[in-house]
Amino acid sequence: MHQFFIRKGYQKYWTSGVWNGKNFPMIPDMTAHNINITFSFNPLGGYFTYSVTDASATIIIVLDVSGKLQLLLWSETNHQWDLLWSQPSQQCEVDAYCGAFSSCSQKALRFCQYLPGFEPLSIENWNAGDMSGGCARKAPLQCSNRSQANGKKGQFLWISKVRLPVNPVILQHRGASDCKSACLGNCSCSAYAYGSDGCSIWSEDLFNVEQLTNDDPHGRDFYLKLADSEFLRDSRSKWWKWLILALAVSMTMWRRTLQKRGDVSGGCVRKALYNVAMIVKPMDRVTSLFGYLNDGCSIWSEDLFNIEQLKDDDPDRVISI
Repeated sequence: MHQFFIRKGYQKYWTSGVWNGKNFPMIPDMTAHNINITFSFNPLGGYFTYSVTDASATIIIVLDVSGKLQLLLWSETNHQWDLLWSQPSQQCEVDAYCGAFSSCSQKALRFCQYLPGFEPLSIENWNAGDMSGGCARKAPLQCSNRSQANGKKGQFLWISKVRLPVNPVILQHRGASDCKSACLGNCSCSAYAYGSDGCSIWSEDLFNVEQLTNDDPHGRDFYLKLADSEFLRDSRSKWWKWLILALAVSMTMWRRTLQKRGDVSGGCVRKALYNVAMIVKPMDRVTSLFGYLNDGCSIWSEDLFNIEQLKDDDPDRVISI
């Protein structure tokens, strides 16, 4: 696989990503400065060349003392080198910064997040800020244990708007369904992606997944393979949420039925259900109230405390008793 590396000592510090025939994924803007680049191969190795379309421009590529690969343009006006781009430019571009099976986001408060279905190998190191150890599966793929597989090979979770992991295996002449089948039938396959550049699959650990913003044009989709049990767990969670919601609605209807009959509570008699619209401040304790607030639907039962009547034009809260 043809790519550039920057090493820090004996450790890989940064990678350009695998050459895709047009550019290197980690430096997609390299061709934006009137530069033509080519990458050729022969039995002895690969050769990268670049040329400038503007004959009057002087451009060089250097590796500076801080370990950054830089593209510099000579300015005749200022008699100095101007920086056009530098890599790695962000923390998420440092190779394997978040370890295996994690994603990195420049916009998040914490750069690293573990992928769904995974957990840190060392939660102590992770909480201490060292995420380089990466993550491991919560539930192993059943195909790794043929005695328990029972024909189940896992399922795929769609993950969108990311910079794809490094070191894919490119499968030629595969359609979308064939690409999925190739990964599903390979127990060591962790994920796959399909797009205009064809089918890519990843074996074993995933490194350098970067979560991008929704408007980033470089965002891609890929499909992460997880054990069937991960999807069953998610289904159970959704089932409990629906059960709780159904119980809440049932309790509300039951209380309304009692309210229509009239009940005695704390010396006050409720004769019937009244629909009274009030504009109120947030309450310390309010019960026996059904309200649609700005942040969703809230239900209270029993006594009502600390309701404050506001002016008609105050937008804080609107509730119904």
